[in-house]
Amino acid sequence: MEELTAPIRKFALQNAVFHNGKADVKAVLGKIIGERPELSSKAKEVQALVASLVNEVNLLGLDAQKAELEKTAPDLLVKEKGTKSRELPELPNVKGNVVMRLAPFPSGPLHIGNARMVILNDEFVKKHNGKLILVFDDTIGSEKKRIEKRAYHQIEKGLEWLGVEVHEVHYKSSRLRMYYDWAAELINLGNAYVCECPSETLRGNREKGEECEHRDQDTHVNADKWMGMLNGAYGAGQA
Repeated sequence: MEELTAPIRKFALQNAVFHNGKADVKAVLGKIIGERPELSSKAKEVQALVASLVNEVNLLGLDAQKAELEKTAPDLLVKEKGTKSRELPELPNVKGNVVMRLAPFPSGPLHIGNARMVILNDEFVKKHNGKLILVFDDTIGSEKKRIEKRAYHQIEKGLEWLGVEVHEVHYKSSRLRMYYDWAAELINLGNAYVCECPSETLRGNREKGEECEHRDQDTHVNADKWMGMLNGAYGAGQA
C-alpha cells in the first residue's frame, strides 16, 4: 500500500485546503477509489491508510497544508469548475455481448435512487451491444411491503421516460416452478442445502464469516427437507 501514500496525501491536502484545514476521510476515500476503482476490493485497508494520512494532514494547519500542496501538486490548488466527463470502465472479463438485469419490487414508481442504477445498466448494455432484462421481483411481498398492481405499468413508463430500452420482461411470480426445479437440481448436486438456523444465528455467522452447521448436511436429508417445505410440512416439523 506504500505506493498509495503520496496520492492519498495529496488528495487529503487538497480536501483540507478547500475545507478550512480539515480533510474528511470519506471524501478522500471516495476520491482515491474513484481514481483507482480496482482498490474497491481492498476498501478496508485503503480506508485505514486514508484515515491515518488525513489525521496527519489535519494536524498541520491550513498554512502548512497550502505550502505542501503548492510544492507537491500545485494543480490541485485550483478548484475544478463545471462537470467532469467520465467514461464507463471497461469490463475485462466480458466475452461477447453483455446481459444486464433490473429487478425492481413493484410497490410503486421508480425514484431518483433507482435511476442511477438503471441508467448505468442501460449504458453498459448499449456500449457492448447487449441485452437488458426487466425482472419484476414480485415474490418478496409482505403485510408491510405490498405489491401495487399499477406499479408494473409505472415502472415500465419510468424506464421509457429515461430512454432505457428493455429487451425482455419477466415476472418472478410466474416462474416459481422453474426456480423450484433448479433448487432441487442444485441440492441433488450437493451445491445447496436447507438451513434451519434462527435468523439471529444466520446473521451472526455472516458477520463472523463462519459457515452454517447445516452446510455439510447429507444431500438426501436436504432433498427431503426441501420437499417438505414445498409440501407445507416443514414448518410442522415433518420434514
